[in-house]
Amino acid sequence: AAARSAAAHAGAAAFVAAADAAVAAAFVAADADPAARASFAASYAVDAVRASGATRTSDTTSAALSNDVAWLQSSQADKKNVQKLLALPLWQGEKNPLLLEWDSFKIALKSFDHNWQFWIDWYQAKLDGSLHPGLTQSQQDDLYYKIATLPNELWEEGAEVVNQRIAELLEEIKEEAQSASNDVVETIRAPDELDGAHLELSDGKFELAKSSSPLSKDFDKETQEILRNRIQSRINMLSEQVSRVSNQHPRLDIVIKEYQSQLENDLDELNSAEFWGHSVSLMAQAKAYLTQNTSGTMSPALEPNLCALLEEVSQLNGGFILGFPRGKELSAKANEAQLPEGFDQPSSELIKLLIDQREIIGDKLGHLLTSFSEAVDAGGWKFARLEYSAVSTIHNLLLSIGKTVIKLDKKIPKSATGVAAFTFIAQKFPEINPTTIQIIWDLLLGHPSHIAQFTAPFPELHKWMEYVIKRAEVLKTDNEINNEEK
Repeated sequence: AAARSAAAHAGAAAFVAAADAAVAAAFVAADADPAARASFAASYAVDAVRASGATRTSDTTSAALSNDVAWLQSSQADKKNVQKLLALPLWQGEKNPLLLEWDSFKIALKSFDHNWQFWIDWYQAKLDGSLHPGLTQSQQDDLYYKIATLPNELWEEGAEVVNQRIAELLEEIKEEAQSASNDVVETIRAPDELDGAHLELSDGKFELAKSSSPLSKDFDKETQEILRNRIQSRINMLSEQVSRVSNQHPRLDIVIKEYQSQLENDLDELNSAEFWGHSVSLMAQAKAYLTQNTSGTMSPALEPNLCALLEEVSQLNGGFILGFPRGKELSAKANEAQLPEGFDQPSSELIKLLIDQREIIGDKLGHLLTSFSEAVDAGGWKFARLEYSAVSTIHNLLLSIGKTVIKLDKKIPKSATGVAAFTFIAQKFPEINPTTIQIIWDLLLGHPSHIAQFTAPFPELHKWMEYVIKRAEVLKTDNEINNEEK
């Protein structure tokens, strides 16, 4: 707060003191005379600046300082976040009374030595309440500490030598950051998708990709059409009858309607992951009702005629799925998949959590996740094909979310904050919007334990999501992509 007050008073001192105080604030941790160190920062601009009177700035300075005091006294401030004041614009709530002088001052400094750019950037960042251009918060702190602790002997050699050394320090930090980034790319790579749903981000939502491998390829079309027509006649009858008792069997009603809508597509257009997922949800529901023990449960048993009809549809669907080479392949993988005991709870919790993120979940994916959830609630995870289909979909969704975070992390300029960052994203990534970003942050940073429990059986995904969550936290902090900036 002292450094901020010093910088504000600098405006009232007609910019000579502004330069002195700005530099002195950077070296508050150093064990040397701040005034002696600051003197070089204003040495070339003193005469030009003295022509500007200080009286016209006194009211603005007083108002700006009053705003700072009010902020410190408000409910926003406490011992833990007082440092946030230093990250606010210097003249918060007031117009900079020395804007023209500052522009002239920058031109004067650049004409003497290009290494004065550090000080121009430093003071501009204080004016704007932003990070030093091109640096993250941790990199900025590291640089300022190194500058503040430069040996006294170096300072005594004058501005040219000091500025040169600062430029070298800045370059070293940028090179270290680039090297670290390269190391991460080499050691932490996104894992492969599981065979199943392939997802893409479009219009701010994650959706089942149109490029997902088709279910219908190299199949006996005549036989499959006959089976499909038979299933449609039975499922339409089943849907009509279950709708009448939907208050007693709401989950079954939802799953039947989702499956029914899938059958309306042409065989050549069936999406493998989408149709297979709804199919196994229906088969899991059938298995749950056929093996249901009503003793000790509040779920009513299905009427015998409905139970028989559901069983018939399930059996027909099983043959229909295996009539597609792709369906047979997915079924074999599901039957062979073995997930650890106790994995059902984190999977169920994460599915429900993802369903709630409707602002970033597309309609088709949302319907599929809902079918999974309803089938699990009805019969648990005992049906292997349901387990594999649901887990592979969640696995690939987390992977897609993670790739979105890393894409932003690599492309957003580290100096871009708040509105600037959102503007950059809108220009470079039209498929992403501010709402998508905010929900992703909330999902990753608000529920790391759910994600960790789900990814535990998948070492590569587990490591990847740990890395993604760390990068999301850095992005949210350094680029200020949150509601406070909206």
